[in-house]
Amino acid sequence: MSRYWFQKQTANGDITVSYGYDHALGYFYQEESADGALLTDLDSLFGGLTGVQLAERLCGGENALIDCMAATTYPAGVNPQHVSAMMLDLPF
Repeated sequence: MSRYWFQKQTANGDITVSYGYDHALGYFYQEESADGALLTDLDSLFGGLTGVQLAERLCGGENALIDCMAATTYPAGVNPQHVSAMMLDLPF
């Protein structure tokens, strides 16, 4: 299992984003508020999350993902090697 996290600022305050790959669940993506409440919880097994969808969420949407990959600049906390693996639907 791989699990990575970073802080992200939103209009509703700071949130913690966790993402990774688990051999049982596949890809997963979670957002937690500053008080620890789980805002978003997606995975491949129960939610149908694909590697491309995970990369889009991490970069800020489909157009943002295309811009990230074209410019090879990614948001803080997002590892470009992880995104490359997600695009090929591989574990990382």
